[in-house]
Amino acid sequence: ALGGSRLPQADAVARLIDRVDQLCNEAGIPRSLSALGLSRNRLEWLAENSGGNSMRGNPVQLATADLCELLESAF
Repeated sequence: ALGGSRLPQADAVARLIDRVDQLCNEAGIPRSLSALGLSRNRLEWLAENSGGNSMRGNPVQLATADLCELLESAF
């Protein structure tokens, strides 16, 4: 379905990304935080409140500013 194993790795990855994109669109999966209904003015609040249990296993400690930047890119 992705063109076989003889594709160069970069081409195979690009095709996989395109296919996942297509499946997400077909399933109606929101592709951004704004598509989920989150307001941009809530990004800082979300970053400040994201340091709980779900982040304990993260190998990289992220500062609130770093989380804000990450969330902004997902907006």
